[in-house]
Amino acid sequence: MLLQAPNIAKMRGDALFQNVRLSDNVRDSMDANARHLMTQLRQNPLDYGVLDALRVHCEANGDYAAWAEALEHHLRASTEADGDAIELGRLHFQLGNLYRDQLKRSDRALVHYRSAIDFDASQRPALAAARAITVEQGDWAEAASLLAYEADSLPAGPKRAAALVELAQLYKTQLRDRERAEQALREAVSSARDDLQLQHQLATTLLEGADQLGTVPAAESKRREAAGLLAAMAHAVSDDYAFAYIEAALDAVPDQAEALQLLEQVAPRMGRSDTLAPRWLAAIRGARDPKLARTVRLKMA
Repeated sequence: MLLQAPNIAKMRGDALFQNVRLSDNVRDSMDANARHLMTQLRQNPLDYGVLDALRVHCEANGDYAAWAEALEHHLRASTEADGDAIELGRLHFQLGNLYRDQLKRSDRALVHYRSAIDFDASQRPALAAARAITVEQGDWAEAASLLAYEADSLPAGPKRAAALVELAQLYKTQLRDRERAEQALREAVSSARDDLQLQHQLATTLLEGADQLGTVPAAESKRREAAGLLAAMAHAVSDDYAFAYIEAALDAVPDQAEALQLLEQVAPRMGRSDTLAPRWLAAIRGARDPKLARTVRLKMA
C-alpha cells in the first residue's frame, strides 16, 4: 500500500455534524408544512416516510438547505444506531453531492465524500468527486492520498495500473517526490506485468532519476534496475525493437549480463555485428563481476 488513507470516522467524526442546523433566516423561510415535517423528523430521525416527504417538499421548493439539514439528522441517527456501512456510505455520498452541486460548499462536500469512502471503500464515485475537489483546490497531498487509496482498493490489472500511473505523475509533477513516483510505477508494472509501455515508463523514470543523482550508489542502483527492465523487454519484441532496448540497457550499465547475451544473438541477425567488440570492451572496463570480465575477454580472443 502506497499511502494509508486516514480513518475518517475517528479523525473527523466530531466535526462531521458541526454547523448542520439551518440559520435563522433559512428556518424562517420554511413554510408550515416543512416545519411540521422537520419537527417530526427530529422526533424520529429514522422515519423514512417523513424523510421522503421532506425530500419531495424541499426539492419541489428548491429548499436544499433544509433538505441537507434533514439528511444530516437522519445520517447522525443512523450512525449512532450502527446502521449498515454501505447505506451510511451512500448517504454521505448523497450529502456530498448536495453540498457540492446545490449549496456550493465544497468544504462540506469533501468531508462527506471522505466519510463515504471510510464507510464503503468501493464508493468510487465518492473517491472521484473528492479527488476532483482536492485537485481544484490545489491540495496535491490530499489528492495523492485519495488516489493511493483508490489504487489500493482495486485488484491487480489494467485499472489499478492506470490509477498508479496517474499517482506517479502526480508525485513527479506536483509533489516533486521522485522516489514515490518510482514506487508507484513499480507497483503499476507488478499489476500489469505484460504492459511494455509501463515497463518503458518505469525504466525511463529510473534513468532520469539516476541522472539527477549523478554517481552516488543510489544512482547506480537505479541504472541497474532500469537496465534489467530494458533487457527483459527485449525478449518480448521483434529484433529491431530488441536491438534498441539492448543498446539502451548497455548504455545505462555496460556490464548488464543479460543484455550482452542478447546482443550476441540479435546483432548478427540485424547485420550489426560491428557493435559487439565495442560493447565487450565497455563491459570489461565497467565489470563489477570478475567472472563476467573473464568471459567477455575470452569472446574477444
